[in-house]
Amino acid sequence: MSSTLSPVEIDNAARTIFDAILDEPMKSLKERLEFIKENKFEHVWKDDHDRHGKVMRDVNNFLHAVTESFSSKYAEAAKHIEGSTCDSFHQHLLEKLNESLLSQNPYQDSWEETQDLIGNKISRIKDRLQAQHNEQPKQQSDLEVMISDTKLLDPIHIHHTLLCCQVVRDCADPEYSKDCVANLEKEHLLTELSVSYENENVPKYVMARCGNVLYVCFQEVQSHNFGGTEKSYRGEICAGISNAAKKIPLKYFGREIIINNRIVFTGHSSGGAVASLVSTFLLEKFKNQKEEYLKSRIKCITFGLMPFANSSFKSFVEAIPGARDCFCHIVQKNDIVPKLFDPSTQNNCRANCGNRYKKSLHQCSRSSQRLETLRPQW
Repeated sequence: MSSTLSPVEIDNAARTIFDAILDEPMKSLKERLEFIKENKFEHVWKDDHDRHGKVMRDVNNFLHAVTESFSSKYAEAAKHIEGSTCDSFHQHLLEKLNESLLSQNPYQDSWEETQDLIGNKISRIKDRLQAQHNEQPKQQSDLEVMISDTKLLDPIHIHHTLLCCQVVRDCADPEYSKDCVANLEKEHLLTELSVSYENENVPKYVMARCGNVLYVCFQEVQSHNFGGTEKSYRGEICAGISNAAKKIPLKYFGREIIINNRIVFTGHSSGGAVASLVSTFLLEKFKNQKEEYLKSRIKCITFGLMPFANSSFKSFVEAIPGARDCFCHIVQKNDIVPKLFDPSTQNNCRANCGNRYKKSLHQCSRSSQRLETLRPQW
């Protein structure tokens, strides 16, 4: 019996990851199916039984390559999917194969067997991942337990967000220095360090954990991508910042809150602006929760935040119960970038802000100066 799945909507970022898994194996399979179908001089196969056997051998090779790659990319894809990632990949795989020669003459018998084979393989992967998830978690150290009880504006969390900002600045690709990762875990208790699967759909960000706290640091948005302003019910927001924030997989972070983990979003300059907007999106999702619930689970700590929205946005955020206390913006005393625009005006994100931003960076003092913690000025 062939496999059937209820259609589910798959996020574009997840589709990009799935397509990267399938591209090369699918290309090889299509070439083999063309070769078998052509059956030059009847030397490739002699009868239907022989043809079916050759097709299924190629299908098994294809599925072996695909499922191995999917297992390694599972965690990254899961960030963009609400529900079962395995089921979503199963559906996507069947859709791609259905577009290939495998679902056409003379391969109908092979196609039905392939669907059952895919269902069995995905089911085994799903069972294995579930078993791993249910394993006893490792014993937490006394320091990790202590950190789990701290408030999210405790200096240790500010220290960890600074480390994440350094990582997101320094890491050129997911194969970040193993020595650095080992050092972060040994000396700072930051574990599960990961760099997002960067593509045109998702800006780069870094995640790390300590106890029950997940740190998420966003890379700065290039100034030429700032664009103009975007008007919405939230207020006027820099279009480039808004576009970047909307591409972040909010569902993944929502699940972290639901299972009682805590999240600290962070970033420097325009990366801090993305962090602030993503934090706002998440606070908006949970706005019906009690004020103390939000303040204890979501924090946004930024450094040298570049103003990115007008006063209407500030009013929108502060209207969410407890949201004002979820933000902490830290700047150097003489850093002029956070003061480039007057946050009380309607034009914080003028189209030429990119040029002014780049120009002002050269004027910033790089000496180690006193830090000031400011209330949100957006």
